[in-house]
Amino acid sequence: LNEGEILEMKKNSMSFGIHSENHRHLGTLSKDEQADEIQQSLDYYDKIGILSDIKSICYPHGSWNNDTIDIVKKKNILFGLTTQTGDISMNNIREKFKLPRLDVKDFF
Repeated sequence: LNEGEILEMKKNSMSFGIHSENHRHLGTLSKDEQADEIQQSLDYYDKIGILSDIKSICYPHGSWNNDTIDIVKKKNILFGLTTQTGDISMNNIREKFKLPRLDVKDFF
Protein backbone atom coordinates (compact mmCIF):
# COMPACT_ATOMS: atom_id res chain seq x y z
CA LEU A 1 0.00 0.00 0.00
CA ASN A 2 1.13 3.51 -0.61
CA GLU A 3 0.52 6.44 1.71
CA GLY A 4 -2.56 7.66 -0.18
CA GLU A 5 -4.17 4.22 -0.06
CA ILE A 6 -3.48 3.92 3.67
CA LEU A 7 -5.02 7.32 4.36
CA GLU A 8 -8.05 6.51 2.21
CA MET A 9 -8.55 3.22 4.04
CA LYS A 10 -8.14 4.97 7.40
CA LYS A 11 -10.72 7.55 6.34
CA ASN A 12 -13.09 4.64 5.68
CA SER A 13 -12.63 3.20 9.20
CA MET A 14 -9.89 0.64 8.47
CA SER A 15 -7.53 0.13 11.38
CA PHE A 16 -3.82 -0.55 11.03
CA GLY A 17 -1.11 -2.15 13.11
CA ILE A 18 2.62 -2.44 12.70
CA HIS A 19 4.41 -5.33 11.03
CA SER A 20 8.05 -4.13 11.26
CA GLU A 21 9.97 -2.18 8.67
CA ASN A 22 11.58 -4.96 6.64
CA HIS A 23 9.45 -8.03 7.46
CA ARG A 24 12.35 -9.80 9.17
CA HIS A 25 11.96 -12.69 11.63
CA LEU A 26 11.96 -10.58 14.81
CA GLY A 27 12.61 -13.56 17.08
CA THR A 28 15.99 -14.14 15.42
CA LEU A 29 17.21 -10.55 15.82
CA SER A 30 18.99 -8.90 18.72
CA LYS A 31 16.85 -6.76 21.00
CA ASP A 32 18.36 -3.61 19.47
CA GLU A 33 17.63 -4.81 15.93
CA GLN A 34 14.07 -5.65 16.89
CA ALA A 35 13.61 -2.26 18.52
CA ASP A 36 14.87 -0.59 15.34
CA GLU A 37 12.51 -2.59 13.09
CA ILE A 38 9.57 -1.74 15.33
CA GLN A 39 10.52 1.93 15.71
CA GLN A 40 10.92 2.39 11.94
CA SER A 41 7.42 1.02 11.45
CA LEU A 42 6.04 3.40 14.08
CA ASP A 43 7.98 6.30 12.53
CA TYR A 44 6.30 5.68 9.19
CA TYR A 45 2.83 5.90 10.71
CA ASP A 46 3.91 9.01 12.60
CA LYS A 47 5.11 10.57 9.33
CA ILE A 48 1.71 10.08 7.68
CA GLY A 49 -0.19 11.27 10.76
CA ILE A 50 -1.90 8.15 12.09
CA LEU A 51 0.52 6.99 14.81
CA SER A 52 -2.03 7.61 17.57
CA ASP A 53 -4.29 5.01 15.94
CA ILE A 54 -1.70 2.21 16.03
CA LYS A 55 -2.60 -0.34 18.71
CA SER A 56 -1.26 -3.69 17.48
CA ILE A 57 1.56 -5.67 15.94
CA CYS A 58 1.28 -8.73 13.75
CA TYR A 59 4.62 -10.51 14.08
CA PRO A 60 6.27 -11.04 10.67
CA HIS A 61 6.46 -14.76 9.88
CA GLY A 62 4.96 -15.33 13.36
CA SER A 63 8.44 -14.76 14.77
CA TRP A 64 8.79 -13.11 18.18
CA ASN A 65 10.39 -13.70 21.56
CA ASN A 66 10.25 -12.18 25.04
CA ASP A 67 12.39 -9.23 23.89
CA THR A 68 9.83 -8.48 21.18
CA ILE A 69 7.04 -8.40 23.74
CA ASP A 70 9.07 -6.15 26.07
CA ILE A 71 9.69 -3.71 23.22
CA VAL A 72 6.09 -3.50 22.01
CA LYS A 73 4.84 -3.00 25.57
CA LYS A 74 7.24 -0.06 25.99
CA LYS A 75 5.98 1.39 22.70
CA ASN A 76 2.39 1.36 24.01
CA ILE A 77 1.26 -1.33 21.60
CA LEU A 78 -1.82 -2.91 23.17
CA PHE A 79 -1.74 -6.41 21.66
CA GLY A 80 0.18 -8.75 19.36
CA LEU A 81 -1.03 -11.25 16.80
CA THR A 82 0.81 -14.47 16.03
CA THR A 83 0.42 -16.70 12.98
CA GLN A 84 -1.31 -19.33 15.10
CA THR A 85 -4.73 -19.86 13.51
CA GLY A 86 -7.67 -19.39 15.81
CA ASP A 87 -10.23 -17.14 17.38
CA ILE A 88 -9.59 -14.86 20.31
CA SER A 89 -11.54 -16.24 23.24
CA MET A 90 -11.83 -16.08 27.00
CA ASN A 91 -9.22 -18.88 27.10
CA ASN A 92 -6.49 -16.84 25.39
CA ILE A 93 -7.41 -13.17 25.81
CA ARG A 94 -5.12 -12.77 28.83
CA GLU A 95 -2.11 -13.52 26.61
CA LYS A 96 -2.70 -10.28 24.73
CA PHE A 97 0.74 -10.26 23.08
CA LYS A 98 0.38 -13.86 21.84
CA LEU A 99 -3.07 -13.84 20.28
CA PRO A 100 -4.10 -16.18 17.45
CA ARG A 101 -5.66 -14.77 14.31
CA LEU A 102 -7.55 -15.70 11.20
CA ASP A 103 -5.60 -15.00 8.03
CA VAL A 104 -7.26 -14.36 4.70
CA LYS A 105 -5.66 -17.57 3.38
CA ASP A 106 -7.58 -19.53 6.02
CA PHE A 107 -10.79 -18.84 4.08
CA PHE A 108 -9.68 -20.19 0.69
